[in-house]
Amino acid sequence: MPLVESFSGIRGIFDESLTEQVALRYTYSFFDFLKRKNANKILKIVIGTDTRPSRNIIKNAVVEALNCEIIELGIAPPPAVEFAVRHYKADGGIVITASHNEPYWNGFKFLDKDGAVLRPKDIEKVIDSYNKIKDLNEKNLFNKYLYKNKKGISIKKIVGKYEEINQLYSGFVLGFLAKKDIEAIKSSKLKIIIDPNGGSGIIAKKILEKLGVKVIGINMKYGVFNRTVEPNVDSLIYLKSLIDEKKADFAAAFDCDADRVELVMPNGRLVSGHYLLALIVDNILSEARGKEKQTVVVNNATSNIVRK
Repeated sequence: MPLVESFSGIRGIFDESLTEQVALRYTYSFFDFLKRKNANKILKIVIGTDTRPSRNIIKNAVVEALNCEIIELGIAPPPAVEFAVRHYKADGGIVITASHNEPYWNGFKFLDKDGAVLRPKDIEKVIDSYNKIKDLNEKNLFNKYLYKNKKGISIKKIVGKYEEINQLYSGFVLGFLAKKDIEAIKSSKLKIIIDPNGGSGIIAKKILEKLGVKVIGINMKYGVFNRTVEPNVDSLIYLKSLIDEKKADFAAAFDCDADRVELVMPNGRLVSGHYLLALIVDNILSEARGKEKQTVVVNNATSNIVRK
C-alpha cells in the first residue's frame, strides 16, 4: 500500500511504504520548512509518540534528521504534544502516530508553533520538499542536505520531559472544568471502565482519579493490543458484560493515540465520539446564551451533527 500523504499527516505500513529512510527525509523536509520560517534561529521541536512497536525506530530516524533542541516527551497523546509545543514555546512538533490504523502502520503529524497541525498550504510545502529528495541515496542526502553545514551538528540537544508533561497536561485538562463541575463529578461517585488498548490513552486513568472517579482500567500495558485499534461496535462488544460484572456506569475505549473515544453504556449501546462532541458543544453554548458572541471552531473531521 502506498504512503498516505495529506494535510492531516503522513501514514504508511512500517517497513514497506514507511521506512526509516522515509522518516529521515520527511523529518528533514519539515525541519527545513521551519528553518525557512525562522531564519537565523536555533529551533526547538517537541516529539511525542503513540505505542506502536515501530515507534522508537521511527523516533531515532526523526531525531537523526533534526539539528536543534529537541523536547522529548516519550509516549503522549497528540493533544499533550500540542500543549507541550505551546508550553515550551517550541517552533513546532512531531507526533509519531498512525492514529486509528492497526499497529503495523505508523506515521507523523507535523505541528506548527501554536500546536496545531500544519495548515494545508504548509504541509503541501513539506510534501513537495520530501518528493524532491526522496530518491536521493544516503550519501547525497547527508552531504547535500542533513550535514551540509559542518558546524550545525553541535546544535543538537535532547531534553526529556516525560514526567513533567504528564503532570502539566493533566492540570491543563482539569483546568477546563469549573469548580462546581469538579465538585459535581466528585460527589457523583462515578465508576468508569477505561480501555486504552495499550495506547497513549492510559493517561486518562490518572486524570479521572484526580476527579474522584473510581476507574477500572483494562488493557493498560503500553503496546499490548488485545483488540483492533479502532474502537467501534464490533471491537468493543465485550465491554457490556464487563460493565455488568463491575457494576460500572459506563466504559470508555480509545484508539492508539487517544484522539478518538467511544462510550459503551450499560445497555450495550455505543455512543459515538461525534455525539459526545455535539453534547459537549451544546452544553457549552447553553451556558453562553446571552453573551455577545458564540463561536465554535471545527475541522473537516467534525461531524455535521455538531452544526445541526
